[in-house]
Amino acid sequence: MPDIDVDVPVTKREQIIAYIKSKFGEDRVLHVGTFSRLGPSSAAKDLLRIYKIDFKESNSFTSLLQQTLNWEDNLKNLQEKFPTQYAFYIKHKDILDLTPFFINKIRQSGKHAGGVVILDRPVYERIPIDRVTGEIVTAFPESAQEQVLDEIGVVKFDILAISILDVIRSTIQMLKGKKLKGYQFSRQKPIGNYIVDFYCPKLKLVVEIDGSSHDSEKYEKDKERENFLIASGLAIIHINDIDVKKDINRIDSFLEEWIEEKEKQIL
Repeated sequence: MPDIDVDVPVTKREQIIAYIKSKFGEDRVLHVGTFSRLGPSSAAKDLLRIYKIDFKESNSFTSLLQQTLNWEDNLKNLQEKFPTQYAFYIKHKDILDLTPFFINKIRQSGKHAGGVVILDRPVYERIPIDRVTGEIVTAFPESAQEQVLDEIGVVKFDILAISILDVIRSTIQMLKGKKLKGYQFSRQKPIGNYIVDFYCPKLKLVVEIDGSSHDSEKYEKDKERENFLIASGLAIIHINDIDVKKDINRIDSFLEEWIEEKEKQIL
């Protein structure tokens, strides 16, 4: 059964969840619980901490333990490549040989960053629950690694708080009406085979909201897109999403100055 993903602004997420609870009932809407499990490194680290072994030496040892290797293979790796850390193991063998008993055991429970379930009847009649910092969550997890809720027919709604949506919302408010000298901007405007963030046909102006990206393939596609827009006789202004978050008024002033210069050229 697939998850249902919904992207919402950060500033609206709690309001949306409150609405869902008011519509379906507080006892039918709750966050998805999560569990973190002990790996070789975290299990060994907890044991060494409990037995009060020197932190610096313990950290030097546990930092070399690999999540993808079982305990025996980790020890072989240390013996072959890291004699100092293997000597540490031999010194504290009685303690560290307890590690395999704890690997993959649940260390702590948590709350899924975006996952919410909406049930057809009160939760106490449907699934077990847990408490995380006082909040009721599902005792069954749902993630890429574990699909327990899915197996019993419960759908997870990922209500994801996306900060760029707050940026877009702020930009829409800035570009609407008379805030920018009365010019009309369209949102998500198709131009050729591309869709631009904002477009004003009267000014032949495209405004793009840019996030941070280090993807070379995306860079090449963006460059190709920009060349097409310029060849179509359009001006392009790029605005960084962080600038919109931090100082929307400065962006507003910059765009107004650009429009004033454009008006002078037209006249």
